[in-house]
Amino acid sequence: AREATSAGMQLVVQQSQHSASEENSIIGSALSSLADGFFVAPVAHYADEDLSMLIGDKPAVILGDFTQTTRYDRVKSPNSEGVNSAIQHLRQQGCTSIGIVGGMTDDKEADIPEGSSVLTLQGLRMHAAMDALADLYHENRESIVNERLIDVGWNSDEGIRAANLFMEAGMPYDGLFCLDDEIALGMLHGLHEAGVRVPEQVKIIGFNGIRHSAISTPTLSTVEVDLPGMASAVVSLLRRRIEHPDVETLPQKVTVGTILRARESTAAGNV
Repeated sequence: AREATSAGMQLVVQQSQHSASEENSIIGSALSSLADGFFVAPVAHYADEDLSMLIGDKPAVILGDFTQTTRYDRVKSPNSEGVNSAIQHLRQQGCTSIGIVGGMTDDKEADIPEGSSVLTLQGLRMHAAMDALADLYHENRESIVNERLIDVGWNSDEGIRAANLFMEAGMPYDGLFCLDDEIALGMLHGLHEAGVRVPEQVKIIGFNGIRHSAISTPTLSTVEVDLPGMASAVVSLLRRRIEHPDVETLPQKVTVGTILRARESTAAGNV
C-alpha cells in the first residue's frame, strides 16, 4: 500500500478468502469497473482467455505462481529459489540428513474449481522442497514424503507437535527445513522444552523472515522474502501499463529476491 501511495495511486483492497467464486465476483464487481488497473493474486489457475474475460481491456499485474500467464505481467514468489538457498545453507553448515517440516493441509480448504491444477502457497513451497531433496538424495517424491517429511500444519502449535514427532522418531535428521517461520519457532520451543540443543543436536532454518525470527532463543536462521522489492516491482509494472497504454511491450516476468539470514539456529552467528 505504501509503495502504491508513493506512486500517486489510490489502492482498494478486496479479499477473496481463498474462494475462486468470490474472486470472480470481486473482479467483475461494479467497484472494480471503476479501477484503472488490477493487482491480482489468483486463488485458481486461470488461462489467459479466462483472465481476459474477467479483467477486460484494463492493465493487470498477476502475483504468484498459480497462473502461468503469457499475456499479463507477472511477479512470482521465490519459492524454488528460497528453498534451494535454505537447503544449501544447511549443507554448508555440515548437515548430511535433511528433513522437511510442514505439509499441504490448507490446500484442502480452498474453494478451487474442479479440474484446476492450482496449488496454494503451501503446496508450491512443499513441491519445491520435495524436488530439492529428491535431487540432493537421488530419491523420488514418494520416498521424500515417506522418509523425510514431518507433515504438520503451518503455525507455531503445529511446530511444537512437529518437535514431538521428531523426537518420537529418534531425531533422524541433523538438519530441518521448516516451510514457514511460524513452524520453525514452534519447533524451537518444543525442542527447548524437551532439552534438545539447537544447533548442536539439530540445525533449523525457516522461510519468510518474520520479525520474531530475529529475537527467538536461539535466533532463527531464515530465508527472507524481499517484500519491498515485490511491492516496487508490482507497482512499477502496473504504473507503466496505465501511463503508456499505447506502447506495446512483451509481458514481463519478475521473480522476487530473497535474503539468507544465517543465525544461531544453524550455528551461523546472528545476522
